[in-house]
Amino acid sequence: MGYRSGEAFISSKIIIFVLNPSPYNIMIMRFFYLFLLFLVGFSSPKALLAQLCESPGIMTYRVKARQTDRAISFSSFYHYVYLDTVCPPKGTLLLYFVGSYDNPAKTTYFPKLAAGAGYHVIVLEYPNRVAAKSACAKSARTRCYHDFRLEILEGKDYSQEVDIKPADGIENRLSKLLLHLQKTFPNQGWEQFLTNQQSDWTKMVLAGHSQGGGHAIFISTLKPVLRAIGFAAPNDYSEYFNQPAPWTGMPSVTPPTAQYVFLNLQDDVVPFEQQYASCKNLGLTTAGDSISVDRDTVNFTSSHILYTQRTKAGLGGNHSLMIRDANTPLDADDLPIFLPEWKYLLGIKDSLVNGSYRPIQSLIQLHPNPGSFYFKVMGPAPLTRSAHIDVWDLRGHLMYSGDAPTSGVKTGIWPSGVYIVSIRQGGRTSFVKWIKSSH
Repeated sequence: MGYRSGEAFISSKIIIFVLNPSPYNIMIMRFFYLFLLFLVGFSSPKALLAQLCESPGIMTYRVKARQTDRAISFSSFYHYVYLDTVCPPKGTLLLYFVGSYDNPAKTTYFPKLAAGAGYHVIVLEYPNRVAAKSACAKSARTRCYHDFRLEILEGKDYSQEVDIKPADGIENRLSKLLLHLQKTFPNQGWEQFLTNQQSDWTKMVLAGHSQGGGHAIFISTLKPVLRAIGFAAPNDYSEYFNQPAPWTGMPSVTPPTAQYVFLNLQDDVVPFEQQYASCKNLGLTTAGDSISVDRDTVNFTSSHILYTQRTKAGLGGNHSLMIRDANTPLDADDLPIFLPEWKYLLGIKDSLVNGSYRPIQSLIQLHPNPGSFYFKVMGPAPLTRSAHIDVWDLRGHLMYSGDAPTSGVKTGIWPSGVYIVSIRQGGRTSFVKWIKSSH
């Protein structure tokens, strides 16, 4: 099993701890996770992508759907779950759906951004092997798109285009995953998203790409969610009737003021004009017209329709560059260029973020290291004078937070072991390992 920066997949050995979540086993699991982060390095920009509250890292779990309910059909893909176990939680679940034929493992930047802002995050594996456009664009049935999506949601026989059994519906998959997470990680707060063992939609933000974005918006018309976000969606346009699917013009339980989209004017899968027509039907233009994000300075104001004109070579590249990892443009520090747009869509205020989390040039060291009674932050005076430091133990306990005193951070009463030191200066942050030796 390979490990990537900022991720910790559950190996067979860790699953032993997960299935028997005693306080001791949870402590060992977290220790092992943070040790893995040392192996891959804390200073990677991608590893720090979503650290909006300066915690050591985000836990990433992957769970097979059949592990939560044996009645669910086999799939080689996994649900992906993201949670920052140190940062204060928002009490909100981000539920994300990938597009047709896609793998939840292929979209990680956006979920990690949300997790670093305190969201519980699930990227749900669901029946996505039939594309909505392929199924319904040329259909003479006015309810084709509606019934197609409703059957995938509920697992009941509404549609002629898909055959989804009850166990495979989104509703069952989500509730069974939440129950599994509640049982496996009883101290992580997953139970707050369940009412009578069923999903509580009122505490969720829904988002998704392409077909998945259509599901997010569609479900928000039926369920009272906090917010719904469609990337390259909705695409439910009837070529037979030359108009958007009727469901986009029906009364919505979630108001248009809580629905957002991020489109591409150069979309190479679904024409932008068709997507925009659906957005108008949904009422997304009432708060203001669409806004281009490609200008150097963008004031999103109250727009609910963002768009780019960027292009990406390859099949469907333009269609997915707003969100899918492989196609999302990165800046010089390997960070997604659409972070400001993603934060706006999620409702994350810039006040939550103290600059971009990118590593300080490696000019700062801790001395002595190892040490016993103190350590000093050593380096060029302009950096050390203005640096803010936080120190955690490997169980995620904050041991010190403040400036870098010239006399050093006093550590005499701390237990021996390994500590994580974050050094933030000028909106940039690096993480350094410090070892406390015995007296």
